[in-house]
Amino acid sequence: MEGQAGQEFHTPTGDSEPSPTETPTPPISARSVPVFGTIRTEIFGLSRGCRVARVKETPAELAELQALLDDGLARGGEHLRDTLPPEWSPPAQEVCDRLPAMCLATMSTVTADGRPIGAPVDGFFVHGRWWFGTAHTAVRLRHIARSPWVSITHVPSEQFAVTVHGTACLVDLLDDSDSRHADVRQVMLDFYVPRYGEGFAANFAGAAQYVRIDPARVIAYRQPT
Repeated sequence: MEGQAGQEFHTPTGDSEPSPTETPTPPISARSVPVFGTIRTEIFGLSRGCRVARVKETPAELAELQALLDDGLARGGEHLRDTLPPEWSPPAQEVCDRLPAMCLATMSTVTADGRPIGAPVDGFFVHGRWWFGTAHTAVRLRHIARSPWVSITHVPSEQFAVTVHGTACLVDLLDDSDSRHADVRQVMLDFYVPRYGEGFAANFAGAAQYVRIDPARVIAYRQPT
């Protein structure tokens, strides 16, 4: 996504449908970010960006995720059941513990003529959901507006992978009527501000359209050591 003066904040979208060059969308409001202060101390520098502390899921969120994991395995086809024995499917708490605050993931949407389009996103797994921001002009937003069904997969290695199939919902992360938004906003700020400066926080609302993925099916793989 882009911020002030066209500064790039996200990895390239990888959208393969051509679109004309457009001027970045200006901030949608002059609202300041309510939750922004001292960046958390649990930050460890990486070669690209930062690793920040994760928000812990509630017991209800973990129970929901576990039910989705169990259902995803039970509804799998013969090939999935042959290659993913139950003991290789990690429990919900382990899935959450293995996911850093920001995960590079591939998200797939569907074009009007039924072609799948996959592209990388900076995925934030918070409160048992994937959240991400994308440019207001991104092709994927047109796809989501037409059909909200998406798939997102994070594969950091051969030893671990998580795939979520579900529906994408556009959200305003400055709207605290959803109690989760403050946590998601803070995790994003903790990750991006050290990389791009406080201009990201000042332009948080206009920098991107934010999206939440509500899972319908979750499949996780963990190879025993």
